[in-house]
Amino acid sequence: MGSVAMLASTVLDIFTLYRWSCIFCLFLAGFGAQVGLCFSSKVYVVYMGSKSGDDPDDVLSQNHHMLASVHGGSIEQAQASHLYSYRHGFRGFAAKLTEEQASQIAQMPGVVSVFPNLKRKLHTTRSWDFMGLLGEETMEIPGHSTKNQVNVIIGFIDTGIWPESPSFSDANMPPVPAIWRGKCEPGSIQ
Repeated sequence: MGSVAMLASTVLDIFTLYRWSCIFCLFLAGFGAQVGLCFSSKVYVVYMGSKSGDDPDDVLSQNHHMLASVHGGSIEQAQASHLYSYRHGFRGFAAKLTEEQASQIAQMPGVVSVFPNLKRKLHTTRSWDFMGLLGEETMEIPGHSTKNQVNVIIGFIDTGIWPESPSFSDANMPPVPAIWRGKCEPGSIQ
């Protein structure tokens, strides 16, 4: 009788070990899927047109519901993927999405476009000259020494466009590139 009880106990131990190993494997599979999703996603901008007069909290809630629809209905995952809301110049948001999720959101009503958030290179033709930034080490500011300055922040307050400003001068500028497809339209100052 003792050997039967011992055999039953051994079988029960093996079954328990098997059950826990299956649970552990399921956990690893789920964790692996989440890690894979994390590495396959990137930041996209969801552009939804001109800004609206809606309450910012309502807009944020709408954005989270839109994101939840591509995250299996999970508001928590939607909130975690939401990175930024654009409210001032236009309506939209930035979120961490997979390519498939971005494609799904692009098909939703109210969405104008969805595009990857890319780092852009600054293009300027005259700003540095106009600001007096002649070289890497000097900046001409009357009455102030600017040699070997570091961590200097230059700020401008934009008060609008003044076409007669020297910053708009095209003196000593090269000709317009041949690939440019725009046109110049003269205006009038009122």
